[in-house]
Amino acid sequence: MSDVTVFVQTCPERDAHIAPTLESLRQSDAEFKVLRQPEDQRHCRFFLDVLREMASVNTRWVIRLEDDVLVSKHLVHNFLSWPALREPDFGVGWLFTSEMVKLCTPADPRGFRLRGDPVMPNAFGVGLHYETARACVAEYERWIDEYGCGLHHCTRRGCEHHNSKPHPVCQFGQDALFSRTAWGLGARVFLSVPSLVEARIVPTVVGTVYPPDTDSRQFFAGPDFNGDWRRDSSRSR
Repeated sequence: MSDVTVFVQTCPERDAHIAPTLESLRQSDAEFKVLRQPEDQRHCRFFLDVLREMASVNTRWVIRLEDDVLVSKHLVHNFLSWPALREPDFGVGWLFTSEMVKLCTPADPRGFRLRGDPVMPNAFGVGLHYETARACVAEYERWIDEYGCGLHHCTRRGCEHHNSKPHPVCQFGQDALFSRTAWGLGARVFLSVPSLVEARIVPTVVGTVYPPDTDSRQFFAGPDFNGDWRRDSSRSR
């Protein structure tokens, strides 16, 4: 039995686009469960349900994936053999690292980068201990109590209300929740080298519009992702 539980978080708007992600997972070494947002549920409440699922697993580790990714064929092996998991300050692992993030963070020869900031974007694939997931539940419940349900994707179709909140969504959205919770526990964010997850181009469900000069490298792992790569466990100890 594997020591990691894998979830895929999705919503009805992605029903027509999720198939490549699921096929990628079927071709990997992962058993997984799809968590689909109900039609009549607000996103922040659904995300809280996702966190509660993550916190209730009977495995030591849990991986949460978004519905617009491709994964390594050896996702579970590569994650469980990742040296970062044995670091005393490991809080949460980013399994996807965009090319832009790589330019801003140093690489460690042991197979990871450390994030020097409590806010980390693009949580397309994250791995964490179930106890950290429990802390995420408590933190997100606190955010909802304090700021309401306008933190991120606050309606079925978008997050048009978040600009009226005292804190921007990049600091109090679902991506940043994992990284900020880890920092709050005195731990840190580790970025996988190489990436175990790659992003796919699918239609946005929140109406995000980026400036014409946006560097698309921030959204992809690029050559840092090789779906066939498998870590040599004898060298990871």
